[in-house]
Amino acid sequence: RQVFARNVFIIETNSAETNILEKADFGQFGAEGAVVLEFNPTRWALLKLDTSLLAPFDDFSNPFLELRATLALRLSSIASLNYTVKIVDDPQLLDATQIDQTILLRFAYKLL
Repeated sequence: RQVFARNVFIIETNSAETNILEKADFGQFGAEGAVVLEFNPTRWALLKLDTSLLAPFDDFSNPFLELRATLALRLSSIASLNYTVKIVDDPQLLDATQIDQTILLRFAYKLL
């Protein structure tokens, strides 16, 4: 895994001052595993879970973990509502776990 950390800044605070530090590019080499699960309980709902783990050979105690869960509800033949949560634990980039949530209203139409 190669990370190009362009314009990635970390805010570091202590009791006296606050510093803004730019992260450098880095690469990791290790064992990786992934699991993808899809569950379609009805034709109007879809649940998808995608997770991956990278355990670097040089530091097994700090693995990279990514989890993405999506719930899609079909509202009509052309519209759906999607909720996605993404959790990333990347100790090489940031000490805290990153959580990103998205709600999308999607429209699709087939021409042929």
